[in-house]
Amino acid sequence: MKWFFQNKRIYADYASGTPIDQDVFSAMRPFIQKDSFNPQGLYKESRTVHTALENARRDVARLCGVTDKNVVFTSGGTEANMIAILSLYETVISSIPGTPKILVSSIEHPSVLGVVELLKKRGCEIISIPVTKEGIVDVSFIEKNLDTQTVLVIVMGANNEIGTVQPISRIGRIVRQFRKDTNSLYPYMHSDIVQMGNTHSVQLSGMHVDSIALSGSKIYGPKGSGVWVFQGAISPKSWFSGGTQEFGFRPGTHNVSACIGFARALVIAQKTYKSEYERLLELRKELYAQIQSALPDAVLIGSKKERLPHNLYLAFPNISAEQLVIELDARGVAVSSQSACSTGNGKVSHVLQAITGQDGILQEGIRISLGRNTTKKDILEIARAVKESVTKLYTDRNRFLPYEKNT
Repeated sequence: MKWFFQNKRIYADYASGTPIDQDVFSAMRPFIQKDSFNPQGLYKESRTVHTALENARRDVARLCGVTDKNVVFTSGGTEANMIAILSLYETVISSIPGTPKILVSSIEHPSVLGVVELLKKRGCEIISIPVTKEGIVDVSFIEKNLDTQTVLVIVMGANNEIGTVQPISRIGRIVRQFRKDTNSLYPYMHSDIVQMGNTHSVQLSGMHVDSIALSGSKIYGPKGSGVWVFQGAISPKSWFSGGTQEFGFRPGTHNVSACIGFARALVIAQKTYKSEYERLLELRKELYAQIQSALPDAVLIGSKKERLPHNLYLAFPNISAEQLVIELDARGVAVSSQSACSTGNGKVSHVLQAITGQDGILQEGIRISLGRNTTKKDILEIARAVKESVTKLYTDRNRFLPYEKNT
């Protein structure tokens, strides 16, 4: 399979963004050039484009196990999270007699935390769900804090920084049982599963969640594409106005090529997610073994077992993550430090703070994330580059280097 992102360097930052698949681009091309008509029109060309758009929606709905009207195309995962949370909140807020409450994990993506902060300013009580030192949410905390004032439970499927996979299916069953016991339609459960589209099923029924967000830029689709998907029993209210596109949830002229590209990318990803999971898991295990053998002081951040197969987040004592990224870049390996979405803001990762509390070694690390183009040869080259880079940084700081015996 060919990609547009190809050169002699090794790309190991797939969690930040994936290169667009050739088949995806081919599916998009007609709607960028020849069929670039507004699907809202009544004339023949517009109707043709509208049919293509709805076929794409149908593909996504089928893969997620919902009806077409439960799929809302967005500009990405960030917007999908925003629309989902605001719309679901608007749906139930009038049914709450007192102060509404949202339970949200402390390691959510900033797109989620930003929206709940907005709702906090509007009078909603926000309860932060703590995580273990391995970055797994405390399920018992959710059980203890669920009450009739709770309108939303928000837990991401897998963390975008440290790769920990959360027990969303278990949490979803708890939420549904609470609704049954209290004879209530809420709370709803929303999950950001942006990092899971390539390696996990996106069926809502299997996850036992009410709402999910996905992004095309993480599944070899176009940047600026995504979806909000919700289960059929919900009749959400739109937070927005100004147009009827996307059932009123996202007014504005459709980016048809992006919608079609997203759907095609999801179809491809869901056909191969099981085999890709196994392939990436073996590569990640080999990479970690290579690095740990050469650099025994390397610290794995997050759960070793409950994590995405393509994610490896490592810290090294007294080594700056940013300096390490720069050293690896000089050796032709592209990785990231914390999440690329927050790189450059000068702040310590809220995810690492949630795990470790105060300042310490785990406050910074590098994220190595693998993808479809990653080979066994790449793994050896990445491991070599990490060893050379860490060794150089220790030497530059005139520190004792315990790795010389492995050289």
